[in-house]
Amino acid sequence: MAKNRAVTRRRAVVFDGEKNFARSRTINSRDVERDSRDREIELERRQTKRLLNRRRRARMILLCIVVGLALVAALASQYTASISKVSYTNSEMSRQPNNEDYVALVQEYLNSRPTERFSFSFHANGLTSFLGDKASEIESATIMNRPFMGGELQIKMRQPLAAWQTAGVSEYVDASGAIFSKNFFIEPTVTLKDESGLENISSDVASRRFLNFIGQVISHVNAGDAGQVSSVSIPLGAIRYVEFRLDTHAYPIKAQIDREPLSQANDIVNIVKYLDANNIKPSYADVRIAGKGYWR
Repeated sequence: MAKNRAVTRRRAVVFDGEKNFARSRTINSRDVERDSRDREIELERRQTKRLLNRRRRARMILLCIVVGLALVAALASQYTASISKVSYTNSEMSRQPNNEDYVALVQEYLNSRPTERFSFSFHANGLTSFLGDKASEIESATIMNRPFMGGELQIKMRQPLAAWQTAGVSEYVDASGAIFSKNFFIEPTVTLKDESGLENISSDVASRRFLNFIGQVISHVNAGDAGQVSSVSIPLGAIRYVEFRLDTHAYPIKAQIDREPLSQANDIVNIVKYLDANNIKPSYADVRIAGKGYWR
């Protein structure tokens, strides 16, 4: 009896996984099958979870690749590697410029500013300024993006209002007063004549300042409904003044080249209209003093 009690006290609990088995206890086969099935279910669950994680990572990688390729394609469509076409916005040019010269200048500009090869960072004003310094006959320029086909260079050329010869070289002036030496239009009918007999009037500095003034005055007078300027001349012995002639009037109009072009043009238009309204036919008119007009 005492011995049986001792055996009972020494009976210990043995742990095996999630089941507790007592010593000398018979293992039930159904418990073993249940444990095996639970382990299989847990193993399948873990495998399914790993598979889902792998699929999720694969989808993310594929999405990143697709987005990356789309970004590369978008950037490539905005990139101007070269100029494949040159066009001119002026429709009345009488002769064709040399396209290669302008393409070379544009490539020089883009090589010095590589970020501007992308259309979203391109600055037309910067290109116009650069080309204007190299080729003064260009009024404005821009690059139109043609995805995967190269850029199209669009140029607007300066159209001359008057021509002037100095030191045997022809120069031209447009409506803004800009001076250039290459003309791709019909020669302007307005000629600038230096009859002063003074050599310093024909100097480069004087002529450029003079041409800038003349171009703006002609443009404003022509728009003033008093007639079109037909010629401009520096009279014999004249200092810092010129004579304008209109195609509708025989008399010359003296103007001061030191004055602001717009106000000088307004004075010319006003005195012509005043003389016409009062049926006055002078031998000349004089608007060299701002706001005042004289005639004889």
